[in-house]
Amino acid sequence: MACISDYVKYEKEVLAPKLGPDFLTEIIKLESKGDYGDRYDELIKPFYKEFVLRISSDKWPDSIMQMVKHLNYDVYNYMNGPSEFGCGGTLKNWDIKRRLKEISVPTLVIGSKYNTMDPDETQWMSEEVQNGHYLFCPNGSHMCHWDDSDTYFSGLTQFIKTL
Repeated sequence: MACISDYVKYEKEVLAPKLGPDFLTEIIKLESKGDYGDRYDELIKPFYKEFVLRISSDKWPDSIMQMVKHLNYDVYNYMNGPSEFGCGGTLKNWDIKRRLKEISVPTLVIGSKYNTMDPDETQWMSEEVQNGHYLFCPNGSHMCHWDDSDTYFSGLTQFIKTL
């Protein structure tokens, strides 16, 4: 992401309402108490299933399960904080939108319909860098390399062949 506040705004205003009218209200209530326990985990699961990896969680590939098992929460929380709908870590003021024009190497920016990041913003980012290319995965989520792999890998291959 180029700007954390844009990212969080998209999650709150576009994605959270898709999970029901009370979803974000309850998430915010728990976060305000610093309660990231079982209820928070229960509430957040549909978010992950819809916007992080859109394949049945009982069929997640072993590599994904290993990543989840070995995720370094100390680093994640240091950078982002424990919230999935806010940022309290070192990235809380992250905004490099004006600096994207400095990137001159060929850059592939990948967006997907069900990602946690706004696909319009990912497309915009590809236009801001000097030699940007855009790949849109219409059936993909945050992990579109898994749930829209045909689009992802054919687009990635095509990009690599242009280099």
